[in-house]
Amino acid sequence: MRTLIVRISTIGEVMVNVCFEYEDQEERVRLFEELLKKVPSITTLLYTINAKMNDSIYDLQPLAYYGRGYIMEKLGDLRFKIGPKSFFSNQYKAS
Repeated sequence: MRTLIVRISTIGEVMVNVCFEYEDQEERVRLFEELLKKVPSITTLLYTINAKMNDSIYDLQPLAYYGRGYIMEKLGDLRFKIGPKSFFSNQYKAS
């Protein structure tokens, strides 16, 4: 495992993207099944294979193992579909 990216929306949806250096399907399935048992609040579980020398995933394709592959976020009356490579920040607080 290289990196773990977690996103939690204000409406309670949880996306987890696990980045691996190489594919090992048997180990990945075992890890993910245990993770889903221990953290049932995960609504979308993805993985990305990244054999590059950096941690950027923007030129790679995350694959959905469980769930829709995205989470939904609500901001006022608007709803947003947030994918694993989406740029979205809801942490701005007006002064």
